Amino acid sequence: MSRRVRMGIALALAGGLVPALALAPQWSSRLLAAAARWPGGIGEWGARLLAGREDEPATHRALLLLASDGIESRTRAELARELLERRERRALPHVVRALNGPDAPLAATCSQLLAGFAGSGSSFAPDDPAERRASIVRDWNLWWRRQEVPVVSTSGTSGSSPPVPVETAAGSAPRETP
Repeated sequence: MSRRVRMGIALALAGGLVPALALAPQWSSRLLAAAARWPGGIGEWGARLLAGREDEPATHRALLLLASDGIESRTRAELARELLERRERRALPHVVRALNGPDAPLAATCSQLLAGFAGSGSSFAPDDPAERRASIVRDWNLWWRRQEVPVVSTSGTSGSSPPVPVETAAGSAPRETP
C-alpha cells in the first residue's frame, strides 16, 4: 500500500473525509456514491461532490443514483442540479421521470432545472395549483419527446447491425406561462 493511500485512510479515520478523498482519487467516486446514499446533509454533500466531478466513473455513479428511487428527494435534486449544470444530457430522462413523480418538491425542482437547462420554459413551485403543475409537466413532457434521438437500423432487412442514432434538431423549450 502506497504512502499516499495510507495517508488517505488515516485522514478518513480521523474525520477529515474531504482531504482523504483528495488524496485517494481512486476511492473518491465510490466513497462519494456511498455518502450520497446517507440521509440528510451527508447525502446531499456526497451527491453534490460526486455529480460535480467530470470523470466518467463518477458521472456513471451519479446517473445511477439519480435514477434510483431509494435515495432522498433532496439528494436526487442535488444530483440533477449538478449534472444539468455540467450540461450532462444523459441526466435528462431521469429528471423528466422525477418531474412526473409523486414527490411535489422534487418535481418542482426538476421543472426549474429543466427551464435552466433549456434556457427558457416554465417552472412551478410545490404549492402551485394542481392544474398549473399538470400543464407545465405536460409541456415539459412534450419538450422531452422532441429531444429524444430517434434510432434507425443500418442493416436493411438482415437486422444484424446495431442501431445507429440519428441527430435531429432540438425542439424549443415549453412556452413560459405567468
